[in-house]
Amino acid sequence: MKAVTTAFALILFGSALGTNAQFEPTPDRDLRAGDRGAERDRGPRDRGADRAKREAFRQGMLEKFDANGDGELDETERQTAREAMRAHHEEKRAEIKAKLIEKFDANGDGELTGDEREEAGRAMHRMRHAKDRKHDRRHRIARHLKEQFDTNEDGKLDETERAALKSHMEAKKAEIVERFDADGNGKIDGDEREAVKEYMKAQHEIRRLDINRDGLVNEQDVQAAVSRVSEGERIPDFNKDGEIDALDVNELIERVKNHSN
Repeated sequence: MKAVTTAFALILFGSALGTNAQFEPTPDRDLRAGDRGAERDRGPRDRGADRAKREAFRQGMLEKFDANGDGELDETERQTAREAMRAHHEEKRAEIKAKLIEKFDANGDGELTGDEREEAGRAMHRMRHAKDRKHDRRHRIARHLKEQFDTNEDGKLDETERAALKSHMEAKKAEIVERFDADGNGKIDGDEREAVKEYMKAQHEIRRLDINRDGLVNEQDVQAAVSRVSEGERIPDFNKDGEIDALDVNELIERVKNHSN
């Protein structure tokens, strides 16, 4: 593969954007909280899943707090539930604070002040973006599968299409078992599970690097990344700083080079 250099990318990037240009990544709007357009796009199956989750939550609350067993929460039981949830939230908040202090309290005074607080805030910002990207990725996968198996293009999966999807997923699972079932017991466990995780992580990294989706990881992906960023489109936030700019292109270059070695 022709060598890909940082200089090459910066020349392309600079010519397209200018020296200091950068932009904030625009999150996918589909299925985001507060996005009314996305909510309208949710089909009956999605709304049914939401109802099922609400019912499961309700049943869980009854199991924990319905002291008299009448199938409802009276005022006393609701108050007990509120207090328990408040205590749970306070406990989680304290755990998060303790972890942040442990990680960012540089002077060891037990508090976060000044630069420490700013650094912790940036870390939390990156975590929220990572969570949003994970959420978006799951829905993109779901939408891709739906589009792939919606053969009659009616916007939903009928019984035949669902069966085809199920067969596809079972075949993928069987392929993984065949590849990693070292002891031949027909399932993935122990060290095999770790091997699968590493394999999936590597495949995910390849998909991230393959910017132009041609099935290869090479300098063409760097050029595609430069073009997309210059046009205000998204690429993965490779350096995880919450922004998409030339630094991400540089990181992509290094990963492409390491992948080809």
